[in-house]
Amino acid sequence: MAIKNNTNNNNNEKRKPGRPKKVKRGRPSKQELFVRQQQQEQQQLLQLQEQKKQLREQLRQLREQRQQQEQQRLQELKQRLEQLHQQQQQETMDNPLFLLSSVAVSVQEKENRSCKRNLDEDPDNEAGPSAKKNKMSLDFFMN
Repeated sequence: MAIKNNTNNNNNEKRKPGRPKKVKRGRPSKQELFVRQQQQEQQQLLQLQEQKKQLREQLRQLREQRQQQEQQRLQELKQRLEQLHQQQQQETMDNPLFLLSSVAVSVQEKENRSCKRNLDEDPDNEAGPSAKKNKMSLDFFMN
């Protein structure tokens, strides 16, 4: 009989140089599975925390954006209201009926003064100054 080498029958010794060692085949141990599971859970937890941060930041940005839009809309509405107010005043002043009515009232007052004798200045007037004239001018200014 031939003398056998007392070396282990390890395939790694027979491999060619530059080749990697053989990887252990078969199921991983329970401990390896547990470690992998814990690592995955930690990664998922970190991802969830990062997502929470991002969502909070997005929510904050959306609130700020909405508040800015509301402020801008309020400012635009104020400007529009001011424009409409000025436009209404200008239309009132430019309205021919308004101008005609003011001219007509002033012409009518002049005619009334010139046609009738002035009762306010007449020394023979026992009634005293005319209240109708004062009332008419007040009515005009009220409109």
